[in-house]
Order: sequence, then structure tokens, then C-alpha cells
Amino acid sequence: QHHGTYALALAQHFGNVSFDTPVSSGNAVYFDVLGRWLVHYSTSWVLPATVLLTILFVAVMWFGSKRRKITVPGVALGLMSFIAAIFAAFAIGMLGLGLISYANSALGREANPDEIYLGVFVLLTVAVAVVLYRRSFRKATIENLALGALAGWLLLLIITSLIAPGSSYLFFWPLLFCLAARLIMFRAETTTLALFALQLLLVLPAVVLLVPMAYSIFVALGFPSVMIVAPMLMLLFGLLIPQFTPTQTLPLMR
Repeated sequence: QHHGTYALALAQHFGNVSFDTPVSSGNAVYFDVLGRWLVHYSTSWVLPATVLLTILFVAVMWFGSKRRKITVPGVALGLMSFIAAIFAAFAIGMLGLGLISYANSALGREANPDEIYLGVFVLLTVAVAVVLYRRSFRKATIENLALGALAGWLLLLIITSLIAPGSSYLFFWPLLFCLAARLIMFRAETTTLALFALQLLLVLPAVVLLVPMAYSIFVALGFPSVMIVAPMLMLLFGLLIPQFTPTQTLPLMR
């Protein structure tokens, strides 16, 4: 049914296109926002935008260091913790797939895990992330760990920009908004509830892009896709690290 709907929409679109319409050359980066708006731009913009975002990351890191909010060793620890969490999420996915395969063999039939199983492994992934980060929370500040996670996002952006520029948007836009959040927090003397809420708001672009993508992958590939979905959700967890600031210590006003 979905294939027929897509085919009909494509046929109607191209059937109404005039042959006099100029055809653009080159590839494009495109994605939809909440299924309502289509964002698209040329892939020729990807590398320059990545370079500019890399410069912005260095500037934010320099500003945070100048304000004594972060240290280079602390950010390095945050990056290593983030990478370890990604690999742990992948291992959880492999474990889940292995358990389902074993259950299929033991029961003598093919199980078909649904969204409930996915939800269980999402919770398990979050629990493992919290356990892994507990030690890091004792050795580095929230800001160091948060910027370390953004360094991991920057590495992924650079890799996708060079290898698969069409998918670079998954890392570019969330990283842009989260770097803006870090810059705002570095300028602030204290973390107020308003700034705490603003940080959460600036993570929404990542949620809007990653969560539907993860669910679509699960629907298309089935339960074996947990090896992909779990690391994707861990990427999102890395952006939520600043939200672990104890709310009891947040003043209502500056």
C-alpha cells in the first residue's frame, strides 16, 4: 500500500512537470521535518559548512577554556566516554539479536519482536549509558563531558561529509544547535531554570531528525536493526548530558 501511494504521488508530480523547467545539476542533501517541510540544499555546501562548524567548535572550546568552564583533559575524557558508550550500545544490540536468535532456536519458531522489545532495549541502552557515565561524572564536569560528546559528533560529521555527504545533515544541524547551547552556557555565570530549558529546547532538532530515522530503520529492517538503532539513541544521549545538572541547584532567576 505504501509503495503504491509513493508511486502515485511521484507519477502525479513528474506528470505535471514542464519539460521547459531547468534541471539542476549535481546531488542534493534533503530531509523532511516532521513530515511537513522538505529541507534541501546542494551537496557542494556540505564541506564548506563542515569547515565553518569545525571552526565554531574550536572557538566554543577556546571560549569555554577561557571562562574556566572546561579543560582539554576533561573534554578528552568526555570524548572517550562517549565513544565507549557508542560501542556499548552496539554490544547491547548484538546481545539482543543473539538472545532473540537463541529464543527462536529454543522455541522452534520464528519470533517477530515488536515495538515493545525495542522499548525494552532503549531503556537498557539508557541504563548502560548512565552506568558508564557515573565514573566520568566524578572525574569531569558536566560541561567537559557535554563538549566531549559534541567532539564525537564533530568527528562523525567530518566522516559523513567526506564519505556520504547526503547523510551529513543528521550530524550538522544537531551539532550546530548544541554548540549554540554550549556557547550560551559558557557566557552565563550560573545555570538558571530558563537556561536549563533553553538547552533542552536546542536538543529538539536532534530528536526530530534521529528518533523518526531510528524508528523507520526498525520498521524497515526489523529487530536485527537494534545494532543500528541502539548506537543512534546513544548519540542522542550524548546531547542530553547537560540535562544531568541537578535541578535542585538551579536558581529560578539569575
